[in-house]
Amino acid sequence: MIGFALYFLFSPRVGDLPSRQRVGMGTFALGIGGGVGFYDGFFGPGTGSFFALACVALLGQGLRQATASTKLLNFTSNVAALLVFALGGHVVWGVGLAMAGGQWAGAWLGAHLVVRHGARLVRPLLVAVSLALSLKLLVGG
Repeated sequence: MIGFALYFLFSPRVGDLPSRQRVGMGTFALGIGGGVGFYDGFFGPGTGSFFALACVALLGQGLRQATASTKLLNFTSNVAALLVFALGGHVVWGVGLAMAGGQWAGAWLGAHLVVRHGARLVRPLLVAVSLALSLKLLVGG
């Protein structure tokens, strides 16, 4: 997570303009979708940062497009987890629906802010959240 924060902070490729795509969509889907999806199911914290970094670094997306792609990829990962836990009978539906409502509201607000402010808002937020999450995981609190 600290490495991701440093990448977002110092990489000249992190901006609103797209750059050159480095891998095909099939490779991205299998490698990043499978790898980050597994990570999300096993551990979880920072999944959105992993997806955003991969979209910028590998697909050449600008930060606005990467943020939009990350929302869809994160949603897909969450639906897969829901299916696995629902099939096992381990879903607390009331809590899950409240969390889904909060996630929808946050995604709606975040999407509007990204469209309005772009990389000048998203880039420092990604750095700050990645560093804060790293600190929390390192301290163990």
